[in-house]
Amino acid sequence: MKSTDKIRIIDDRIATLNEWNEACNECEYSTYFHTPQWVDIFSSYTHGRLKPYPKKITFSDNCSVIISLSKISHLKGCYSTYISSPAGTFGGWISKDKLNSDHAGALTGYMLKFSNITWRENPYTPCLKDIAIPGSIQDFTQTIDLSLSMEDIEKSASRAHVKALNKATREGVFIREAQSIADWQEHFRNYELSVERWKKSGTAKKMVMPYTWAIFKNIMDKDPGHCKLWCAIYKNKIAASVLCFYWNRHVVAWHGSALDECFGVRPNNLLYQHMIVNAKENNYGWFDCNTPGGLKGVVEFKDHLGAMRLTSRFVDKTSISRKCARAIKKIF
Repeated sequence: MKSTDKIRIIDDRIATLNEWNEACNECEYSTYFHTPQWVDIFSSYTHGRLKPYPKKITFSDNCSVIISLSKISHLKGCYSTYISSPAGTFGGWISKDKLNSDHAGALTGYMLKFSNITWRENPYTPCLKDIAIPGSIQDFTQTIDLSLSMEDIEKSASRAHVKALNKATREGVFIREAQSIADWQEHFRNYELSVERWKKSGTAKKMVMPYTWAIFKNIMDKDPGHCKLWCAIYKNKIAASVLCFYWNRHVVAWHGSALDECFGVRPNNLLYQHMIVNAKENNYGWFDCNTPGGLKGVVEFKDHLGAMRLTSRFVDKTSISRKCARAIKKIF
C-alpha cells in the first residue's frame, strides 16, 4: 500500500472466540471489560438476553482489531441495542497491531454507524484521545500510574488520606481477600444497605436498577486470578469491600460497599492503599479507581488518593424506535 493511500476498512465479520481471546491476551491496552468473560457474566445475569456480538475489522494495510460488542434484541427482534461493553465500562477495540489515528478515526466512524449503541471510551487506547466523537458525553476515570515509584505515588496523595491511613491502622482495621462465599454475601448485604442509604440521601442514580446477588455469584465463580474481592476488616466484620478486576497491565476497582457505621475508622482509605500497593508489587501498569458516576464525594475521595483524571467519553446513541419504546415503557 502506498504511503499516500487512505487506510480504510475492507472486511467486517463476527469474530471467533479464539480471535477474541487472542486479542485480549496480546493487546497492551485491553482490560477485563474487553474480555469474553465480562460479557459472559452479564449474559448469564440477563438469562441470555444479552448476547456476545464481537466484530473483527480488517483494514487495507492488513491491520485488524476486535471490537468487544454485545447485543440485546427488543420487541421480538424489531430492533437491537449494541453495547460496548456491559455496565457502562470501557469498550471499543483491541488489537495486537500498532494502530494510528487513521485507524482510530475509521473505527470511531464505524462505531457511530450503529443506530442504538452505548460505548464508553477506553482511556488507554492509543490515538483515540485526539479523535472527535460526535454526540459523546464528557466524562473521566481516576487512575494511579503504577510506573511511578511507590514514593512518588505516596507523595501525590493528600495529607487527609495519610491521616485517614493512620486512623484506620490505630483502630485495628486490616485488609484481606475474601475467603469464602460468606464474605461475598456480606459484601452484597453491605451493598444493599448502601443502596438504601443512597436512596435516602438522593444520590441513587435514577433508572439504574441495583444489582442482585446473582451477578456477584457469577463473578465469584470466575478465575480468581482475574477477579478479587478485597475486604477491610474491623471488629470481625467487613467494614468496606471492593471488587477488582485484573487483566494484562490494568487493575480496576469496579464495585464497592461500606458500612456507614464504620466510616469514622476510615476503612476505605486503608483498603484502597492496600490494593494500590498490591497492584504495584505485582507489576501492573495502572490501578484504575474507575469513573465516579458524577458523585462529588467519590471524585474527592479518589483525588485524595492522588489519582489522575483521564478522559473517558461516553456515547449513548438512540434511534427513534428506541426512544418511542422507552416512552411507551415509561407510560405503562
